[in-house]
Order: sequence, then C-alpha cells, then structure tokens
Amino acid sequence: MAIEGSIFRLHEENQKSGTISPVTVKGVTTVIGLRVTDVDSLMERAKKAGAEIISPTKSYDYGYRQGDIMDVFGHHWMIETVI
Repeated sequence: MAIEGSIFRLHEENQKSGTISPVTVKGVTTVIGLRVTDVDSLMERAKKAGAEIISPTKSYDYGYRQGDIMDVFGHHWMIETVI
C-alpha cells in the first residue's frame, strides 16, 4: 500500500503467529493516525476500496480537517489534513 509516496503493509490475521485482528478481539487495539495533504480525496478513495466511514470528514477549530474510517481488516484510521 502506498499513500503519498510512503509505502507500508498491513497484514491479515494469522493466529498461528499470534497476530489477531480487531474483528477477532471485538474492539480496536490501535488507532492509526495519518496526516495527508488532501483528507477528502483519500477518504473517498478508501470508501471506494471498501473502508467503512466511522466519522465523516469535517473541519475542527483546532486546525485539522479529519475523518475516521475502518479498513476491510477492521483497523481504525484517523485521517487528517492541517488547515
């Protein structure tokens, strides 16, 4: 996976090696924060790729425009842009 030139991987659950998903534990264990230049377009791309919108993108008085998604593996992402 690449976002704005940064390449990283998310792995699926593998109980044999002790890595389980948020779906299995029935809760979020970590929120992944990602700062990008255009939160609105990234949220739209994520939705088209199967992510669930937890909270739609909106601007906050502390200077961020952000929204939250859950990816297809159950990981919670907080996507933000500085405004």
